[in-house]
Amino acid sequence: MDDKERNAIRGRNTWLLWGGGNETFWGWLQEQGYGITDFLVLMDSRQRNNRFKSAGMINQPGFRGARPDERILGLYIDRPDGDKSLLRPKTYNAENEETTDAQGRPVDPPVGLPKPPSSHRGTDLFKPGDPDLYYKVQAMMPRDGLDYTVYGYPSGIFGLRLMLNPDFFGDTAEAARARTYWKDRVESSTHSSFYTDPKINKDRNLIRPFRVSMSCGFCHVAPHPLNPPADVENPKWENLSSVIGGQYWEAQPVTANLLPRNNFLHHFLASQPPGTIDTSLVSTDQLNNTNIINAVFDLPSRIARAKVKPPEKQSPTNLLMQSLEDGEPARYTLDPPPAGKDMRHFPMVLFPGEDSCGVFAALARVPLNIGVFSEQWARCDNPVIGFTKQRPFEIATNRTNSVYWNVNEKYRVGYMADFFLLGISGTVPKSTAPMKLKDAARSGCPAVRQRWTVPAKRHRRALTPQHGCRASGKGAARLFEQLLHLPLQQAAGWV
Repeated sequence: MDDKERNAIRGRNTWLLWGGGNETFWGWLQEQGYGITDFLVLMDSRQRNNRFKSAGMINQPGFRGARPDERILGLYIDRPDGDKSLLRPKTYNAENEETTDAQGRPVDPPVGLPKPPSSHRGTDLFKPGDPDLYYKVQAMMPRDGLDYTVYGYPSGIFGLRLMLNPDFFGDTAEAARARTYWKDRVESSTHSSFYTDPKINKDRNLIRPFRVSMSCGFCHVAPHPLNPPADVENPKWENLSSVIGGQYWEAQPVTANLLPRNNFLHHFLASQPPGTIDTSLVSTDQLNNTNIINAVFDLPSRIARAKVKPPEKQSPTNLLMQSLEDGEPARYTLDPPPAGKDMRHFPMVLFPGEDSCGVFAALARVPLNIGVFSEQWARCDNPVIGFTKQRPFEIATNRTNSVYWNVNEKYRVGYMADFFLLGISGTVPKSTAPMKLKDAARSGCPAVRQRWTVPAKRHRRALTPQHGCRASGKGAARLFEQLLHLPLQQAAGWV
């Protein structure tokens, strides 16, 4: 495996798992965000078999619902289903190291999680105030084999991961009071009232034991149109696509799960169709400008197409972000391009044109939208509420003040670009290969080969086959709706 492929794996991990420190923002929103949302309530493990139906969320394979005796600090958090939760390569040795890559090529030497040197002081991110409680909770947390100091612990919902909160577990007087208050309000409750009582889950004095980290995959992972799951609430890894976009994802039950129906914001968010999101929702531009969660298809071909388009002149600010045509050295040093290099070619991926500043700026924008360097948001915007004049996020400010932005820009964005461009050359399959309707008949899911019907009095997104699993796919669903009365073999011949 060459460095490009290894970087593509890092990029896939970034896209699907990395939150870039945005647990700070989502932690603030849970505790100080006007009683709008609480992801710990959203993660109620007793609702695992209802998450896709109620909100379009994807359950992480290998987990199950928690029993009452398995609660962690009074919380129902999904539990591993034996060792099925561990993210292992297809072939591995006794140390869980990869011995053969996805293309069947031997990996020599085998690759596994990096081991810290013997001089390393440990992996605690902060000094715990109650070490016994801290390490007890650590031991109880669900695991899937990742580096939990970087990615956090799995929650059971794909794209949402859990970080231990230093404001709760830390060695401060405030954290000690937080632990006592949580025990009194949540752990001592015999009826799990945290999940249902607004006086508890909207209490601004209630510091949560966990912060939630959100990755890009939370909105972009969805059932694979060509291989949908037999049970959509319990998919397997092969039933999921990382590029199709969350076509069933719904804004209101996900981002405002604490709001009652008599609240205007509840209905504002409910007006946004499934599979769409307003990326300026938190920064707030006073517009209901929801747009589709894009599928990312065939980026290598878009790069080739971009080269025959006229180049666009870029401002000095735009030139701070690297372009694919700046080359590898500039990409990793963040040096500005040479004088006179202000004309650039851009591939277009997103419908409204947010990527008109280039692939690197577009990829850096996504983590920023979901909370990277959220400390700057309060200076540029009035998050969620709005009604203040917006100021731009200055790249120079980000570079000066945010370690997460620098890691994102210098490493993670390039890794994601390598992931989406995998297959641009050589024999490795494209990571963003098109999904064609004609291939649906070859799917392993019997339901894809059945005749499709539109259930009466239901939204058309609920397209289901007469038998078997609930399949998905924006393009396939639309075509099936148009070609319902044709045999599948004939319909497939049209594509």
